Amino acid sequence: MLVRHSTFTGNWYGVDDHSGGGLYVDSIFWHHTASGGTSLLGRYEMDLLDGTQIVGCYVGGATASLRGSIEPVDNRLAAPDPRFDAD
Repeated sequence: MLVRHSTFTGNWYGVDDHSGGGLYVDSIFWHHTASGGTSLLGRYEMDLLDGTQIVGCYVGGATASLRGSIEPVDNRLAAPDPRFDAD
């Protein structure tokens, strides 16, 4: 699965991909804080076993990478506010 030029925000979490089959390129994962759910781990942007499939992404939130698997060299972690508009 290829995810490119996408924006994920305001959900319960951004990506939970334990299959390792996803490739996420040039996308935004921003502050997933929706209420509800049952996870004891809290809210997070990404939970990936293999973070090498994340390239050129902009990630911001309390927990960017639940497992610490995302390469900070290839992505912008703890990114500043992208200043979304109404669109």
